Amino acid sequence: MSKEKILIGRLFILMQLVCMNMQILAQTTVSSKTNTKPNVLMIMVDDFREQAGFYGYSDMHTPNMDKLACDGVVFDRHYVTVPICIPSRAGLLTGTRSERTHQVYGPFMINDVEGIQYMGRTFSENGYFTAALGKVWHSPPKGKLMDRFDVKEKPGANKRYALKEHRTAKLKMDTPAVEGPLVVNDTCYTDGMLAQRTIGLLKEKAKADQPFLMCVGFSKPHLPFNAPKKYWDLYDGENPPATPLRLKSPKGMPDYGWRKRHGLWGYTEGWTFDAPPNKKESIRLRHAYAACISYVDAQIGKIINEVRSLGLDKNTIIVLWSDHGYHLGHLGMWTKNTNYEMTASSPLIISVPGMEKNKRTDALVETCDIFPTLMDLCDLPKLELTDGVSLKPLLGHPKKEWHDVAYHCSNRWVQNPDGTKSHMIGRAIRTDRYRYIEWYKGWNKGKIYEKELYDYKNDYEESKNLVTKSKYKKLVNTLSEQLWQWETLGKGIK
Repeated sequence: MSKEKILIGRLFILMQLVCMNMQILAQTTVSSKTNTKPNVLMIMVDDFREQAGFYGYSDMHTPNMDKLACDGVVFDRHYVTVPICIPSRAGLLTGTRSERTHQVYGPFMINDVEGIQYMGRTFSENGYFTAALGKVWHSPPKGKLMDRFDVKEKPGANKRYALKEHRTAKLKMDTPAVEGPLVVNDTCYTDGMLAQRTIGLLKEKAKADQPFLMCVGFSKPHLPFNAPKKYWDLYDGENPPATPLRLKSPKGMPDYGWRKRHGLWGYTEGWTFDAPPNKKESIRLRHAYAACISYVDAQIGKIINEVRSLGLDKNTIIVLWSDHGYHLGHLGMWTKNTNYEMTASSPLIISVPGMEKNKRTDALVETCDIFPTLMDLCDLPKLELTDGVSLKPLLGHPKKEWHDVAYHCSNRWVQNPDGTKSHMIGRAIRTDRYRYIEWYKGWNKGKIYEKELYDYKNDYEESKNLVTKSKYKKLVNTLSEQLWQWETLGKGIK
């Protein structure tokens, strides 16, 4: 476990004492009305790694998410399908893995999968009012989205920057990775507008008898790292949270492990792969990232407080999920879409009225489990096609034995000697202790171009690729077999 996660248990004991005073003593059922389905509020946060108070970061100011953690179950080991926007969100909203759909950052391959179901469309067909506010699906430049929502809006989509000269710039190179900080209102940036619109829609739907599925997609802490100054002021600018565990890549890591197209490149600051942020710039970026998390936390708090004030909390399932983590300098990378722990894992909280509160589980779970979980909790028909399983048993018994593996993958486009490009897929399997990765050309089983093995019990910072060590040969063979059993192995509960 990481140095941060080792402290989680101890820190969470203190949080439990606070939570006990915050919880409502009376137990409620999932449905507060006879024959009424529960509402679902799906809160989606972009590029948000496990950097919050409820994950053991005592120097992070995230009181609203921490309170939600007190009201539900925190999943300490949740893994996304592919740690980048399009495929991760596709995995959430269809309940499938990219091993099946071949979805990466590009055109919607999911549309070609026979029998696939979409969350918005499925809930609509089962009598729900559905809304997608903000960044829910991430649509590629070309491609038709087959999902359907009654309301689909992106409030404040043009407010990534507060300053007009940045907001109206046509090229990324004419905008900074970090603006300000500026003394502005929350609604000067996108997520403040999104919270405002969500609250308005909640007030409208609180008067209706129809249950709702409301997906609310926040854009921060995704780049650019912009947030009002008051959120910067929550942190020490000289020593902000989240010092990277390791600044260098793992020894023995193959070139495929690198994601050289970092999100920081192309801004006015002029950073490149060969000229990354220096120490002072890195500290400022970490400060900005923390401020963005606190900014989003405040918006989430406004929405959840409105849910409570409207009396919807007695019949509303709340899910907090992030599409992936972010390296933030760890392993020398400022990016996502790698197979390493910092990006492949992401926050997940599920709060269900009448079920366990103030609990956490170390079960290995995946993003594709969330859709079937919601169908189960809402007493809707099981999905005909899914790679996930309902997490409802864990919500009732967080210590229950569960899967012994989780799957995820990453992709690269590499240049061949003849000028053509090959699509490399890094398939990964995560166990309680290890992560094993195999790199192939394309999705089919064939020649293994590279292998990686990491031991998180003895080396959480991922300093060494152990795959060539003879003592691990038997383990590697076992994990290699399990890697291709994703259709069945992930289905069974121990």
